[in-house]
Amino acid sequence: MERFILLEYWENLQNGECQAVTNFALSKSIVSNTKLSICVHSKKYCDQFLKKCFSNESLAKKLINGQKITVQGVTVTLESLITLQKQFTMESVVYLALYPSRKMMTLLEKSNTKAEAIIVFSEKQHSEHLSEWINKFNPMKLECHTKDEQNS
Repeated sequence: MERFILLEYWENLQNGECQAVTNFALSKSIVSNTKLSICVHSKKYCDQFLKKCFSNESLAKKLINGQKITVQGVTVTLESLITLQKQFTMESVVYLALYPSRKMMTLLEKSNTKAEAIIVFSEKQHSEHLSEWINKFNPMKLECHTKDEQNS
């Protein structure tokens, strides 16, 4: 299983990084011919950052309303701590974990699915549990690009 992480300070994550990481996760799903599960702590409170994952906000709204969507030929679902605990499927999946808690990371690593990749997007503050995950699994670090870098 592949593991990736983008861990930055909050102010550095406001320049389209969430959409870029979502596109990276979609490309991983395309290459591995799997669905993409976007994982959040709570579906009820995720709309603020889930909308930043897509250029079309209606896609985020469909996910929040419990619908599966298709993006670039990939089936995308929204999972929370509750649905991850109940999940049991043998299909392959790529996980994109947005601001995951320690409990979510444990669930993803002990998942009953065939995870092809775990991609983590989070801020550095309050990320001690992610430091432990990084030390244990040595994920590939994804880079954050500032507006100046993107425009050059």
